[in-house]
Amino acid sequence: MSAIDDCVQAAEQAAENVATPTLGAPPRRGLAAVMCMDARIDPIRILGLRPGDAHILRNPGALIGPYELRALAISQRRMGTREVMVIHHTDCGAAGLDEPALTAEIEAEIGTAPAWPSMPYQEVAESVQRVRACEALPYRDGVRGFVFHVEDGRLVEVDV
Repeated sequence: MSAIDDCVQAAEQAAENVATPTLGAPPRRGLAAVMCMDARIDPIRILGLRPGDAHILRNPGALIGPYELRALAISQRRMGTREVMVIHHTDCGAAGLDEPALTAEIEAEIGTAPAWPSMPYQEVAESVQRVRACEALPYRDGVRGFVFHVEDGRLVEVDV
């Protein structure tokens, strides 16, 4: 059985316990968080959240690009979020990623360069500044950056 099959079977078994028909789509806490997709990081546990508390956006390295800014604009303008956390972490596999080498590898294999924008790993402060500078976001004062330490579970705020 594949990993997807395992997940589908688990979802069928857990359906009664995980259904949230009474929750509305807007996050209760008015929070959106951008985090790395690293499988070791469980945003619900780390941030003490429950289903329905926050929007969680995940990608390699917690990068803030046009797609994340669009998602944050929808989150704020249509779902009522007012605060944004940008959370990078230690021991990140995307840290030091050689984007040109990855692009060249993919192009050599499939014959064309990937269509996604090539963005190097960004520091937390730069990511926070990118969110704060986005005029499409009506709520930019409550944007803060953090580093999660995978070694000991600490969440450390970064001065911006």
